[in-house]
Amino acid sequence: MVRELADTGSTLAESADGLATDETVALAETIGENGGELRAAIESLVVLQQSGTLETVVEMAEVVSLVTAALDDEMVRSLAGTGSALGEVAQTAGEDDARNGIETMLESVSAAERETPERVGPVGLLKASRDPDVQRGLGYLLAIARSIGRSQTE
Repeated sequence: MVRELADTGSTLAESADGLATDETVALAETIGENGGELRAAIESLVVLQQSGTLETVVEMAEVVSLVTAALDDEMVRSLAGTGSALGEVAQTAGEDDARNGIETMLESVSAAERETPERVGPVGLLKASRDPDVQRGLGYLLAIARSIGRSQTE
């Protein structure tokens, strides 16, 4: 028994000697200074582990890591270009004139969907062209066509 205690004491002394480095001393000081925060963090981890959420978080991190590793420089440049183009479209769509025009088009499509369309031939088309609403609508469509044509030549 004395021999076992001596061996155990020797093992403990060797372990303590291996742990007594500048790094472990600094670590112990940091733990002492931040004990409350570390306790709260460990308690949060325990709750996440018990609820199964921690495993989900780890799996999501692994997926993000795989996606990040799979992206090469060309993909990143392509995604950045797409994001930039989407930003330009959003900026244009956010302008008052564009927003109002899109709103007008959507409201008109909704109104047209509520009506039952009738069959119209060439004569009906000529008759409809005398209607002031149709004339304004055609004028609007021509203005859009003109603007598209202008932008195509720029």
